[in-house]
Amino acid sequence: MIELMRVPQTVSMNDIKNRTASVTAKFTEGPVVLMNRGTPQAVLVSPQQWNAILDSLEEMQDAILTLQTELEIATGQNRVETVGDIDAFISEILYKDEPVSA
Repeated sequence: MIELMRVPQTVSMNDIKNRTASVTAKFTEGPVVLMNRGTPQAVLVSPQQWNAILDSLEEMQDAILTLQTELEIATGQNRVETVGDIDAFISEILYKDEPVSA
């Protein structure tokens, strides 16, 4: 999990132009805020940080969907069905749109 800092690192537009290597080296410590005349313009992150952020968001979305479904089941808005014949169930899912051969 990525720990985001409350007061992020900042660099100026001149820093990114003139000292690119030192700015990108800061990515290992966390996000870097690109400033223009004291105003935040962008947040720069490493590809690894970006992927970790997206992975976390996907996990949270999955958790939300799971909790919503559990709530629907608990409140009777949705129901659970038990599969008796797993082979028939799989065939139904895999071949439901195919015509039945004679």
